[in-house]
Parts: sequence; structure tokens; C-alpha cells
Amino acid sequence: MQKLGEVMVESFLDYSLGPYGRALSALLFKYQFPVNCAIFAFVVFSIIRKLYIRKKEQVNKHD
Repeated sequence: MQKLGEVMVESFLDYSLGPYGRALSALLFKYQFPVNCAIFAFVVFSIIRKLYIRKKEQVNKHD
């Protein structure tokens, strides 16, 4: 039996991507852990980069 979240994501992919949605959702659920890790790493990288740029701008304003 599928979980509610899987059904929601799968139906969304079917609707938005048409015939490719079923294959993409199967790949997504097969490789769910690596995909989630990649998304998490990208978000953390983006946050750190924004903080670094903001801090660098503050240092340049003081000079």
C-alpha cells in the first residue's frame, strides 16, 4: 500500500509531466535518499553562500 505523500507526488508528476511522470516518480522513489541528500546539500550551500556574501559586504562597507 502506498503512503499518502507518495500518491500526492506521483499524481502531481503524472499530471505535470504527462507520460514521463510515471517513470520520473519511479526513479525518484527508487533513489529517494540520494535525491533528498542532494537537495539538502544545495539548500545548506545556498544559505551559507548568502551569509558569506552578506558578511563580506559588511566588511567592505567598514573599510
